[in-house]
Amino acid sequence: MYTGKGLHKKAVDRFSTIVKLSASKLEISSLTKQLKLMFNLLGNYVSEIPIAYWENLFDAIQKNEELLRINIQQEESPMKKERADIALNLLLPALQNWIRKKKLKTA
Repeated sequence: MYTGKGLHKKAVDRFSTIVKLSASKLEISSLTKQLKLMFNLLGNYVSEIPIAYWENLFDAIQKNEELLRINIQQEESPMKKERADIALNLLLPALQNWIRKKKLKTA
């Protein structure tokens, strides 16, 4: 019977890889959906995903933030541009804060 065990961390790992390899080529609607998914996973399923996966995602987004933002700004649709910008602006600090809190607890 399929339980979906491990699916959450696979999603985070896959998106980290996508950001690392093709940040400037991501279609904006897809980028927005993935950013929202990661925010949802961070908010609701964080305990099912090891911190290393979150650190990897944070690192990938942070290193490619300029490319992601350029890609977002090149979007022609103002609505899509705004949604992607909001999603990125929500996820990045949320990841940073969660990782910081987690490291403080283990220190």
